[in-house]
Amino acid sequence: MHTTTTTTTSPPPRPHDRHDTRALAADGLAAASDEGAGARLEAAWQRLRMNRGRRARRRGVTLIEVLIVIAIMALIAGGVGFAVFPKIKKARIDTAKRDCGEIQKVATTYRALNVGVDCPTVTTLIEDRELTHEAGGADPWGTLYDISCTPDDIGVVSAGPDTQMGTEDDIMVGYVGEG
Repeated sequence: MHTTTTTTTSPPPRPHDRHDTRALAADGLAAASDEGAGARLEAAWQRLRMNRGRRARRRGVTLIEVLIVIAIMALIAGGVGFAVFPKIKKARIDTAKRDCGEIQKVATTYRALNVGVDCPTVTTLIEDRELTHEAGGADPWGTLYDISCTPDDIGVVSAGPDTQMGTEDDIMVGYVGEG
């Protein structure tokens, strides 16, 4: 009696890392030497193409994702700006009020020490080194302060945010009349 023994080759070991394209290609090439090689080779190449697409999708960010992040950052910046700008305006007004008070004190002292001198101007106080440029030359909007005097009082005016004297937004300390 004649018996034939057939040896079957076991399929090549599957790669441990499904995302290793070289191992997938080797798997497909090794499968080509077996029976049904065409189908296995095609399956290996299909897995290779699928994994390459998955990896490309995981690797980067899309334009939509970048645009969403930019939109969120713009909303945050807008919210911060909306909250900060009114505080900046109030801080400038508070600074002008404080400067007017300081200039009034300096002008009162200057007038007391220099009897017979007319009402000093900011320029006079700076030239006589009673004020420094930083301390009181101009208001936060860049306009020089105006000093007006009466026999009993001294007033100091800032033109305010609109930089026009004689408007509603002027900032005044002390008596302000015809100088």
